[in-house]
Amino acid sequence: MEKILPYLYKHFKENPNSLLARIYGVYSVNMKGHAPVNLILMGNTLKFKVKDDIFRIYDLKGSRVARDVN
Repeated sequence: MEKILPYLYKHFKENPNSLLARIYGVYSVNMKGHAPVNLILMGNTLKFKVKDDIFRIYDLKGSRVARDVN
């Protein structure tokens, strides 16, 4: 199986303005009395120079878990 990290590293070096999310870490947090929580730490892909240019931000992850709306 090929490793993707070298290709991602090369991509980000050659394309510093890429809109692909940079993944900085994947973690599992275990707390006594609670179910484990899995987290992904990603870099923000929005790079606005002037914050007044931001009108709306949607944080879409693609999960279908607990996404039902009445």
